Amino acid sequence: MEENKRQEGGDKANSEAPSSNAQAQDNHGPDATNKEPCDSNRKQRQGFRDHWRSSSPLERWTFAFTGVIAFATFCYAVFSGWQLYEIHSGSEDTHMLAEAAKRQTEKTETISASIQEAVSELGTANSRTKAMLDVTIKQFHLEQRAWVSVVRDNFKWNVGSEMIFPCHFINTGKTPAKHFEAWVAATVMKSNEKPEFIYKRGTGHPLVRAKAPFLWPSEQVPFPLPVFKKPTRVAEKLILTRPLLEGMDAGTSYVLMYGKITYVDVFGIDHWMTFCDIYPTANRLLPSLSGAYARCIAYNETDEDQ
Repeated sequence: MEENKRQEGGDKANSEAPSSNAQAQDNHGPDATNKEPCDSNRKQRQGFRDHWRSSSPLERWTFAFTGVIAFATFCYAVFSGWQLYEIHSGSEDTHMLAEAAKRQTEKTETISASIQEAVSELGTANSRTKAMLDVTIKQFHLEQRAWVSVVRDNFKWNVGSEMIFPCHFINTGKTPAKHFEAWVAATVMKSNEKPEFIYKRGTGHPLVRAKAPFLWPSEQVPFPLPVFKKPTRVAEKLILTRPLLEGMDAGTSYVLMYGKITYVDVFGIDHWMTFCDIYPTANRLLPSLSGAYARCIAYNETDEDQ
């Protein structure tokens, strides 16, 4: 019976052994593995609490500020990244806008150049038109304006009679000459005296004045001009004598006739002319009178305002 009990006891021990092993395995299984990290974290938190309680206020404030700085640094990093992204995106938009502005500027410059060219062409056309109009107006004025001149008529002086230069004024234009005036003088000069064209009274150059409010087209105004002695303050007409006639034939003296005419045409333009004539005429080619002839011919001028 004892053997049976020992056998039963051995079997019972053997049956209990696996159970113990299983329980040991259960204690070291997955649950045990999960419990170890939890215990470690719990211990770390407990250690942090103990360290925080035992820390001085300065250490606590230092730790707090360190955390704030770390958080601020993180926020700044996030903001900087966002700003860089915006800058990059904005730079692309700015580049696109700059390119568009550049193209628009080029188009504007092209349009401006075209407008300037058109304005220049228009100005050139206007200048040409104005020039053509000015030529037309000038030609019209030339054809229609008054032209006043003096003509010396044929004459023959006789010994013992007054010396008279027969001449007349005439308007060869197509419209009247207004405010016509003429100052004319005639006198005897020595061959060595140069012609003097003086119109001031009291200087020994007697003048005869002619005046008319209008000188009509093709109208002729006779103007017999007496020859006066020179120099005299009082006009004294000359009587042709034999010695005077012989002196003029020989070229030792001559008769100078000169004058000035002014008038206004119907277009309101002022005109003038100066004239000179010598007797004996230049056709005789007297050498002693060559200087007088040249000076007299040069005095025949008219205004250029046509």
